[in-house]
Amino acid sequence: MENAKALLAFQESTTGDYAESYDLLKSVNIADLDAEGKRNYLWACQHLYGEMAYYSNVPSLKKYYAGKHNAYQAAIDSTFSHDDDLYLQMQEVRTRDAGNMKEALRLSDKRLSMTKPGTHQYAIVQFYRGMTYNQFGDKEQFLRCLLRSAICDVQLAVMDQGSLWEVANLLNAELGEQKRSHEYIKFAWKSATVFNTPIRSRQIMPVLTQIEEGYQKELSSGNQHLRLMVACSALLLFVVMLLLYYVNKQRKRIAAAHHKLKETNHALQLANERLNEMNQSLNGMNQSLNESNKMKEVYIGRFLRLCAIYVDKIETMRKRVVKLVKARELNKLLEQMQAGEAYMGELYEYFDSAFLKLFPDFVEEFNALLRPEERIVLEDDSRLSTTLRIFALIRLGIEDSSKIAEFLHYSVNTIYNYRAKIKNSAICDREEFEQR
Repeated sequence: MENAKALLAFQESTTGDYAESYDLLKSVNIADLDAEGKRNYLWACQHLYGEMAYYSNVPSLKKYYAGKHNAYQAAIDSTFSHDDDLYLQMQEVRTRDAGNMKEALRLSDKRLSMTKPGTHQYAIVQFYRGMTYNQFGDKEQFLRCLLRSAICDVQLAVMDQGSLWEVANLLNAELGEQKRSHEYIKFAWKSATVFNTPIRSRQIMPVLTQIEEGYQKELSSGNQHLRLMVACSALLLFVVMLLLYYVNKQRKRIAAAHHKLKETNHALQLANERLNEMNQSLNGMNQSLNESNKMKEVYIGRFLRLCAIYVDKIETMRKRVVKLVKARELNKLLEQMQAGEAYMGELYEYFDSAFLKLFPDFVEEFNALLRPEERIVLEDDSRLSTTLRIFALIRLGIEDSSKIAEFLHYSVNTIYNYRAKIKNSAICDREEFEQR
């Protein structure tokens, strides 16, 4: 029973209930304690007075509690085994406070060798080891030890956590990791609330307030940055939409211009084709004209030569006629006059040959304008009939019937009759026949 009071008094002092712890220790009957009970009693007393000396704001009381704390530690020195973990913990704190880091770490190493990872005692040893590193400014090792201790506390569901809130404070103050420190301090505060320890709440509250303020500032800054990013994104989206509208409009313009250009190119291609056809036709016409001009030159030369020949023949015949008239040889004169008809036959033959050379398709084209039963069939393809000869002269531009009659040695009425007969045989309008 007395041993239980000593253990309970220690727990009361760890939670900050110093009055209750003091009353329990005062009620303990030391004479009834065994060796283990005396060990727990002395440890509870030194812890109670050490806590009150640390948190007291009255100098006289602080000095009094420190003296009692030292007295109980001296009693522990003479009572506890030097291999006892509580003794080693007390010595580690002493050497650390005295500035002897090497000795403090040696004692911590010894304590670690006496415990196993994953136990509550391991978490306590790592916590004190971290405090030693922190005392001498090694923040990296301090954080490592605190993390090992905190992980072990979380795994064992320990609610009285001394490591996790220190980790949160270190992450916030030294590394500026607002988000992680905020998550850790919230978990530590929740655990302290469950454990319901005023002293732990007083320890965590300033850190929680500081981290919460920093987290809210970071969150506010992040929200402001997010709003700025949203505004920039909206502006960028607006610009992109304008660009898309402009690009789409330009694309439509280009497509319309391309379509118009395609149509223009097609029209130009058709025009070029027509132009080529016209050029070919003109070339053909030029070639035909050149050939026709050459032929005309040739036949004009022939006609001039023929005219000269007939002039000579007429002159010769005139001289003979004069001679025969003077000699009164009428029979020979008659024979001489009949020879002129032969000259006309030669002239017509020469005309037919020349005309068909100039217009080789004249007969076919002429027959195409007549009804089938009225079409003219030549016995000799090189000689024209009287009808064809009349319209050949019209083709050459001699449309006056009297002139045609003079050339062919027919009467004007005969020429009219030939022309009227052919017009009546035409498949087209009479008035259009000669024009065609």
